[in-house]
Parts: sequence; C-alpha cells; structure tokens
Amino acid sequence: MKILAVGQLPTEVGGNYSTGMGKVMYELSCQSYGTDTLYSLAVNCRHSAARRLGGDRYIGYTFPLLRLCKDALRHPARFRSELRDYRCNLNYSPWRALFYRLNIDRAVRSVNPNIVHLHSIDLVIPFSHSEYAKAAKSVVTCHGIFQTEGNPQRCGYYEDSLSRVDYVSGLTKEIHRKLGGLGVSSQRIFTIPNGVDTSKFRYSESERKRLREEQGISEHTVVFLTVASIQKRKGQLDFLRQLVHSGMDFRYWLIGKGPDSDSILAFAAESGVADRVTLIGYVDAPKLYSYYSAADIYAHVSSEEGQALSEIEAYTTGLRVLVNRKIAGTLANEAENNPRYHIADTDQPLDWDEFRRWAGNPSGAERVPSSRFDWQHIADMYRAMYGKIL
Repeated sequence: MKILAVGQLPTEVGGNYSTGMGKVMYELSCQSYGTDTLYSLAVNCRHSAARRLGGDRYIGYTFPLLRLCKDALRHPARFRSELRDYRCNLNYSPWRALFYRLNIDRAVRSVNPNIVHLHSIDLVIPFSHSEYAKAAKSVVTCHGIFQTEGNPQRCGYYEDSLSRVDYVSGLTKEIHRKLGGLGVSSQRIFTIPNGVDTSKFRYSESERKRLREEQGISEHTVVFLTVASIQKRKGQLDFLRQLVHSGMDFRYWLIGKGPDSDSILAFAAESGVADRVTLIGYVDAPKLYSYYSAADIYAHVSSEEGQALSEIEAYTTGLRVLVNRKIAGTLANEAENNPRYHIADTDQPLDWDEFRRWAGNPSGAERVPSSRFDWQHIADMYRAMYGKIL
C-alpha cells in the first residue's frame, strides 16, 4: 500500500513557514509503516530541499508552468470552470489553489498512491480538480474546525469540501461531533489524536533543578507554563488577570510570540508582578523539555482549539494541566475523571481554594511521565485507518 500525504513541513526541515499541521505531518513521515510506504508532498517546501530529507519519500513544490499552459490550452472550458470554483469557494487566491492542484497532480503521477491523505481542509477543493482525484481513495484530517458557530458561509465551505473526499479524520471527540453537525456520517469519520516525540519530550529532574536554580525559584513557588502563540484566543492575558488575585507564590512562563506580548508585559508592570511573568519567546523543540520539567502546572487556557500539541507534550512530561472548560473536548485524554486535569471556566473568576486543594504542593518527585501518545503509536493508528479505508 502506498499513501501520499499532502500538507506542509516546518521551517527546521525546509518549509518556508511553520504550522502545527506541518509539525504533525513531519513527525508522521518519520515513523515506520511496516510494508507500506508513506510519501509526503509539502506545498511549502521546494522540491530540492524536500528530497534532501529522505530521497523520493519527500516531494516538494515546483512551478509547473508548462503543465499550466497545456491545461489552459487543451481544456479551456474546464480550466475556466476550475478557476471559477476557486474564486467562489476559497478565501485565498485561485492561482495559489491552482499551484496546489498542479503539484498534487505531479506527486500523484510520480507515486501512484492507493490513498491520498490531505492534512488541511484548504487543500480539498484543489485536490478535487485533480485528474487523479478518483483514482485513489481520499481522506482529509481536520486539525480543528473553527468559526462555524453562527456562520453559514463557513459551514457551507466545510460541508462542500467534506463532500469531495471519501473519508475524514479528526483529532478529538469534539471535532467528531462538529463533523456530524456538518453532515458527515459516522461511517466516514475516524478519530485519531496527535502525538509527541517521547525521546524529546520527557521529564528530567536534573533539568528541573538546574533551570529553577538559574531563575531563583524554590520548590514552594508554583510555576505555570503556557506554550502557544501569544494572542487573545490563547487566553494568556485573561489568565494572568486572574492569577494576580490567586494569593499564590507563582511564576508564569510564556513560550511563544504574538500580538498580546506588549499587553501582557504592561499589565504585569501595572499589577506589580513584572518579576513573576517571563516572556521566553521561541524555544527550539529539543530544548522545550527543560521548561516542561521545571514547571509545575501547564495552563491550557485557550478559548478555542483544534488539539494543542503543547498540551500533549506537557502531559507526556508528567505535568498537571489546568484546562479551560471550553476546550476540554479537544484533549487527547479523557479529562473529567483524570486527577492530572483541573477543569475550570478560566475566563470566569476562579475558585483558587479549590485549585490549591487539587494542586497541593507540586514537586518534581510527584511527576509521572506518559508515553501513550508516542508518534509511532499514532502512526500505527493511521496505518490501521488506511487498511480499513481500502
């Protein structure tokens, strides 16, 4: 069996921009699929750079101008219809969509896959215009479904796109529920979570001691950590507004960058907690485990999520997780009866007494790392899905 995955790759391996979806696709490409072969087409990575990753298993983009001219000249009516579909249904340039379609055509001709696995809803409509769209089974992974509540136009976009593929996979039960509301039958849906590289994301007692000593933080100080782009949807500023009234000896570390950074620093200064809030910026993945190890509570306080890789990474290193009730359905774990999770309405006044009873006195000695979301296990779940599709 041959599978062609289509999506993105992160910048550290040649992509010209990074997304969570790109990291997922790359991690899955590094796993073993037994006697099957996974090929990866990255629409954000030049072909020469992609080939350096692993020979013919990685395919990057080219600018197939000759093929474009042939399509326009040989089938002018079909070509105009395709561009009209893009203009009417996509929120990005029809020429960009055409670029995607031409590169998908090129990859399918090269690989001749049994299954085409799209890693973005935005790739579905371009794929549907491929001359090879009916030659292989197709599946799209929805890494998140956003902005559909009370938005008929957005719902229509999802409904149209999802009708053009054979199967759909989602990361969470919440996504499964939303897919049902968009008219996708349960027989067409698979639920498979994201994963984590347990060789990179692990608990280290020595790193915990080193980093806390460097920062002058005792074991009695509770260190909260959030790893995410710093923006309103991720909830860092709203959470900090509550944290300053907790009465706790706390530190709040934020890893990432974003438009709310200045607002957070200004609020911390106004509230007299500037020395307790640290904006760390971007941290390379191999170094993140040190911060997860040194922290006590992962603050997963977004108001809307697909499924955050950072929360899975935190859980894998043994961190306890404070999670906004609004996104509890996006977790890879069942959170309701899991003592590692504290579910609360983090955009409402928190009951800090209840929180302290749950948190106790966090220390490194209590950490229980987990390996159940290792990427190889997730790849095995996808391989089983491919087998069922065929």
